[in-house]
Amino acid sequence: MKRDGTDSGMIYLKRIHAYVPSKRVHIADLRDRLGLDSHQVRIYNRMFGLSTIAVAEDMDLPRLLEQSLMRLMDDDSIRPDRIKYVIHCRTTPFVMPHHHDILTVLKQKYGLGHAISFSITNQNCATGIAAIELAGRLLADEDEDAEAVILSGELAFHPAVQIIPNNAIFGEASASILVGNKGARNRVIAFRSKILGQYGSDVFEDSDLMKRFGQDYIPALVSTVHEALESAGITPEQLSLILVHNVNLLSWNMFSQASGIPVEKIYLDNVSEIGHCFTSDPFINYTSALKNNRIRPGDYIMFAAVGMGAIFSAAVIRH
Repeated sequence: MKRDGTDSGMIYLKRIHAYVPSKRVHIADLRDRLGLDSHQVRIYNRMFGLSTIAVAEDMDLPRLLEQSLMRLMDDDSIRPDRIKYVIHCRTTPFVMPHHHDILTVLKQKYGLGHAISFSITNQNCATGIAAIELAGRLLADEDEDAEAVILSGELAFHPAVQIIPNNAIFGEASASILVGNKGARNRVIAFRSKILGQYGSDVFEDSDLMKRFGQDYIPALVSTVHEALESAGITPEQLSLILVHNVNLLSWNMFSQASGIPVEKIYLDNVSEIGHCFTSDPFINYTSALKNNRIRPGDYIMFAAVGMGAIFSAAVIRH
């Protein structure tokens, strides 16, 4: 969906803050937890480019989310009364016991008790991009100073949610994004999302289905990215950088070959060090790229991610 270009249709990512724990755990040290043998560990290392993952040691989910939220709110220019929505995007339906209201506790602590809060999860690892588009729709009905906060972050609390077999291993981190109707940087120009519903369930239990998903993965990702660029009215050559989900190096190298977009334009610096941090990857990669001078004023950048299900999403942004 392309924004219509009017004032009410514009979305700005006004602030993006990420928190990545300093602790790293080597993939080889997760063999017993994840049921991997030595051969599988070598595949993850050599083929997928995974070395270590970030681990939020002795930290529960509210504390993990707060690490990025407090960095966001520690800004004198932010007025809590303008924040109308707080959205937690995540991949798994259940992240805490039902009686733990994470968002209410965080809202009260940071003066956001008046804000409407909820979680979205149905697009799995692409949910962060969906949350931006949803925030924009909500804010379009508010006054021009209205803002929303998107929280992203999860814990790999069980082996079943820490690994996608022969694909990715999850790390732990969080990100907080301030979204508004106006801003100086990071105007969101276009969204595209593609859903292949035939892979919505039992894909890991059905080897034929998984094989077909593997065949469709790259073409669907390529078409989603190119459609987003076309919707934004720019060419691949004008795109400076793609901030991606850290699934693995192999997938993004295959995407580069199929799309014609040079791999140098795909930000992969964090894949081998922190792993796939659920919905937070594009935002973490944005903060890293900005710190490393890979993004400059006026650049066209893109967030891109794939969620099992299967959802392919991309957003084009003018920095």
